Amino acid sequence: MLIAALVSAAVGAVTFAASRWWYGQRLAAMAERLDKMDNARQFSQQQTLQARKQIEKLQKDMAMLQRGGAAIEAEARPRVAEPASRASADMAAMLAAGDARAQGPGNGFADTLPAHHGFAATQTMPRNGFADTQAAPRHGFADTQAVPRPRAI
Repeated sequence: MLIAALVSAAVGAVTFAASRWWYGQRLAAMAERLDKMDNARQFSQQQTLQARKQIEKLQKDMAMLQRGGAAIEAEARPRVAEPASRASADMAAMLAAGDARAQGPGNGFADTLPAHHGFAATQTMPRNGFADTQAAPRHGFADTQAVPRPRAI
């Protein structure tokens, strides 16, 4: 009987030690997961607080703009008109001085067809403003090439 009691006590001690190790590992893993979830919750709360502050700031800015929008627009208009008038004054001064850069074609647009593309200065543009093009297949793709307009005889 004494041997049976000692064996039972030994089996109980081994079972206790194995259970303690097994459940200790499980508790440690759950504690780690709980820490990660707590960190994620805190981060989420920080992000939510930051988003609320940004929304509040944007709502205040929007209300301010709605209240003072007419005044802001009135202040902005003279600034936009000023550079155009200054540019006109500069252009008038260049024309008065006889600057060649100020004198362009009669239609007011600069020449966009350089001579190295096959257009001479004496050639005229078509009435629609686009140069004649011709599709010439090359390497399986159609390239558009500027072609001079034939002269009328």
